[in-house]
Amino acid sequence: MSVGTLPVPDLAQLLPRYGTFSDQKTRAAFLGLVGTIAAREPAQYATAHTFLSELVFDAAGDIPRLDDASASTRNAARKALLHAACESGPLTPSALTTALDLAFAPPTDAGLISGLGQLVRRLSTAHGAAPAAELLIRVIGAAVASQQGRAAENHLAKALRGAMDSVFDHGSPAVYRTLWEHLKEPGPEDDADHVVFPKRYALGLVSCAIRRSYAATRQDLEALVAHPRVPRPTKMWIGDQLSARSREHTEHDLSWVLDGEIPGRPVAGCLR
Repeated sequence: MSVGTLPVPDLAQLLPRYGTFSDQKTRAAFLGLVGTIAAREPAQYATAHTFLSELVFDAAGDIPRLDDASASTRNAARKALLHAACESGPLTPSALTTALDLAFAPPTDAGLISGLGQLVRRLSTAHGAAPAAELLIRVIGAAVASQQGRAAENHLAKALRGAMDSVFDHGSPAVYRTLWEHLKEPGPEDDADHVVFPKRYALGLVSCAIRRSYAATRQDLEALVAHPRVPRPTKMWIGDQLSARSREHTEHDLSWVLDGEIPGRPVAGCLR
């Protein structure tokens, strides 16, 4: 189905077969297929959502703990529903909150959480960078609170690069400044819920800003280097990235040399 050899099944005809499976591994594979179908065909998302939600949520609409052996089927349904939600689900505030709940319900891992990056990208494309930046902050904040460990943090920081790129592709300096606030240590004006991006996320955000929106972010990044509440490793990274970009720009803007002119201002990266 993924390579087009077989047509995508109609879930209305496929779902009744779920009851014929008694083996947990077979059920898990079937649920994964349901999630993949819904992700590939948005028209079938509602059908998949109804079916999977009955397996994931309890009568009160909460997600029971998924950390015992009997929860394996529920956990498989959770993963399938999250995959479908990130790829083709609605982008309403309640749907975004549900996706976050699905991703961070214990037990979770960086691979599961990283699927939220696609949700950020879709939100940025459909509704602009401001709500996407807000969602990105919520994702990183929840990831920090879940204490996944250094290896998972590194994996997730890399996996969210595409989401960060999408914000800088569709944003404005005002949106970017909401992100810069999360590179700073908390100040007296910040509330207790203020999220400070750990080093890996901060460095990734800076790299994406310079790569995707250098002209619009350069001045703000230069100001962050002098800001007293920006951690030293982040300041050093910003300075290194700005210097590298300046040298790169200089190497490709030497028309004044070829024209035999003397530049009217110092050239970045060059000593006089």
